[in-house]
Amino acid sequence: LTSSFFDQTLNWMLQLRERHDDVQFAVAALRVANFDALAASLGTHPALRLVDAFARRLREAVRTTDLITRAGDHAWYILSPQTDHPGLLALLQSTEALAVASDQGGGRRIELAANCLPADEIANPGAGAEVLLAALLAGTRA
Repeated sequence: LTSSFFDQTLNWMLQLRERHDDVQFAVAALRVANFDALAASLGTHPALRLVDAFARRLREAVRTTDLITRAGDHAWYILSPQTDHPGLLALLQSTEALAVASDQGGGRRIELAANCLPADEIANPGAGAEVLLAALLAGTRA
């Protein structure tokens, strides 16, 4: 998805959450934490191909109702409607399984940094998607 559509949809979900406590969703930021190390050991182009292959598998692994967009060369945002804490844990487990499956031998694999929040833990939904996503990608809570 384009980042503008993703942001618009997340803003809509945040507005719904402000009005209705029963609206559930989760938002996650994932990034490849060890891209520089992968590029140093595999080479830049093979490391980029590995990340692109991971991105394809990630799109295939999320539910059809989940939205995903790139947050940069080595990062993604996922918006998962109707997802509670157990669902969020399942999502994180599946993304970690994809990272483990990226092993290139010798322990060279994608290592993910993930930061996520279910809707009921978003402190200030009125701040909007841009603020929330930037905080998640930076590893903080919004």
